[in-house]
Amino acid sequence: MLRLVQLEELDSILGQVPALIEKHEKSDTDFSKEVKRWFKEIERALYCSRLPLLSNIASLRGEIVSAEKGNPPSDMAISGKKTKRKIVDATSAVALQRANSLINERLDRERGRFGEAELLMRSALSLASYIGIINNFNRSNNTTLRKLLEILRSMRMNPEWPDDYRAMFGCETLTTIATEIGRGTAQVIGLVGHKDALILLERCISEIG
Repeated sequence: MLRLVQLEELDSILGQVPALIEKHEKSDTDFSKEVKRWFKEIERALYCSRLPLLSNIASLRGEIVSAEKGNPPSDMAISGKKTKRKIVDATSAVALQRANSLINERLDRERGRFGEAELLMRSALSLASYIGIINNFNRSNNTTLRKLLEILRSMRMNPEWPDDYRAMFGCETLTTIATEIGRGTAQVIGLVGHKDALILLERCISEIG
């Protein structure tokens, strides 16, 4: 299962593709060199993420290397005079587009998983703030990580509410809401794991101040 930091690193590298395509459109002399650099960077990230796409992407980079040696893909169609640079650039452009499509197709599932987890965390956090869980911890002097762990633990179980919230809502209402919070938080952990649930929690809390 892909971790959030790994997904964000891959997305960051994919974010370089539009600039590379622009280099190709402008016939930049460094285009194929920059594409090969990009391939090495994305291959390293794929290797660290243990995604099975690595062999497919390495094969596409191999097509660029072969084109540089005078052996372009057999299906490569090039208009006009077939200079070496023209062949290499065309091969690089096609390889880049194919790699981008392959990786994005695979990452869409991961983005969907983290997107769903973030929505669940926001919903649970909204309820937690409503019944005083977050406010209670905001008054503590714990370190950030410990505070986050305690908030996450309280969101999964029935917490100790401040007395003014007990008087305002009543124990039965608080228990019902806490059950929904616990269910949502458990779903988040099931989707992305405990460590990434903490990261999502921290980000969501920072947004609400």
